[in-house]
Amino acid sequence: MNRTTRRVFEQAAVALNAAFEQAGPFPGQEATPPLLADEIRKCLDICQQVDAAEDAAENPPPPEEVDELGTHALECLSDLGLWAWQLKLDDVRATIENIALDMAHVDRAARRPDRCAGTCC
Repeated sequence: MNRTTRRVFEQAAVALNAAFEQAGPFPGQEATPPLLADEIRKCLDICQQVDAAEDAAENPPPPEEVDELGTHALECLSDLGLWAWQLKLDDVRATIENIALDMAHVDRAARRPDRCAGTCC
């Protein structure tokens, strides 16, 4: 994920977190927008480390681990999109869906046999 996309994600996360806080408490919810956004940030940071390791010809993690990471990030983005829908933030929902589509496209391209399997973002 490039800097522009990450900046767009951060803007969407800030708007979603503010709407979540303003909407009031949601007792019993484990996957809240702030926690989901933090999980996505962790995934993105790991993806950058993986890409840097590949660029430096170091030992990147096995493709299975990268695949799990991409799947986790997409699941978190999906959950964030649901929160945006519940909070009636259509623009934020559309932004999150676009980011998920971009990430899924990169993830799918990374699985092609002629491409490096470690590129996840």
